[in-house]
Amino acid sequence: MREQCLNEFGRRLSNECPIIRHCFWTPIITYMQKCKELSRLTKAPNLSSLLFRKQCPASSSAIQPLQDAETVLDPGHPAVNLPRKYLPRFYSSVLNVTATPFGLLQPESFPCQPPFEVPIESWAERISRSLSDPATRRLDGATLAPVHLPKFQKRGRLSISLVTVAGKKATSKKKVVRLRIINKVKNALYLAVIRAAEVEDGKLVLDKVLPRQDLICRGWTYTVFPSLEIYRMPFSELIPVVLQALRSIHKKAVELENSWAQKSFAQGYNSSRNMTERFSAPSKSMSTRPTEDMTSYERRNRILLDAEMNDLAARSSLSFDEWSSRTSSRSSGIVSSSPPNAFQIDSKPGKQQRCGRTYSVTCTFGLDIIQETPERE
Repeated sequence: MREQCLNEFGRRLSNECPIIRHCFWTPIITYMQKCKELSRLTKAPNLSSLLFRKQCPASSSAIQPLQDAETVLDPGHPAVNLPRKYLPRFYSSVLNVTATPFGLLQPESFPCQPPFEVPIESWAERISRSLSDPATRRLDGATLAPVHLPKFQKRGRLSISLVTVAGKKATSKKKVVRLRIINKVKNALYLAVIRAAEVEDGKLVLDKVLPRQDLICRGWTYTVFPSLEIYRMPFSELIPVVLQALRSIHKKAVELENSWAQKSFAQGYNSSRNMTERFSAPSKSMSTRPTEDMTSYERRNRILLDAEMNDLAARSSLSFDEWSSRTSSRSSGIVSSSPPNAFQIDSKPGKQQRCGRTYSVTCTFGLDIIQETPERE
């Protein structure tokens, strides 16, 4: 019934004015014939739609990012001092796309107040989470964890930060034309990602494969600059361009993040290694000094400490019965009747006679600290 009414309306227009039939009615009929696959869409099997609302922390600075490196949202991001030309870009005659990380965006002049602000995860927090998470920390090296988006996420919807810049010079002076171009770009993204649209023999094929949600880089803002050609372009020609742009930007963004992550992991490993060496360095007064420079008291103390450490290492390899039988033969108060525990604190002092001298022994963290006690006359 609807097609009959439209055909009747077209005949009347064509009879009254041939110019209208040539300039207006023919493109509409052609567009409707090429979008028959979208006339009766079924419900999406997996994800329902894309989520554009409240996903960009600073939409105005996404048009020209990295203008001032000191006022970005994440000053500790590794790409703060990089030129703007190193960001992922895609150029074509139909549209241009640029991707910018959240940390490189500048805050709004009038930021949203809680609870309407869009928080972001800094690069340092993401690296620390990657090093502490068992899913990303592996024996061959840590891998970069995905971006954590804490707010404004909905189940069954894929979030994407999108900023569409439809200028009057590039598109049209009419607001309605610019809005239709913006909506068409969003619909093309929905069909390419959620419905996995493909073009076969000039026709759209939907839901043939799983959704392409991996093509969306989380934590990045996509800035799209469309042209006027999109207004009359069918989806069978627009969707391949959108897929090409998404794949190109995703490949470049993953390469950049991996290179930044390897440097950050190396810096974190070196800093932790330096701290470990700093706290585990031996004492200069005992271990690093040669034996010839020590006094007789220091040399004797070192010999006794080495003997106690060797005895402790030998006792730790014995069974419980052997340990009990061995410790029962030693004098009471020096060692406990249980195997050495690195996390057991025993602060009971004792005394032991060795080489005609008296030594006070204190067991702390499984080690015997020996200190010579001078004899009183």
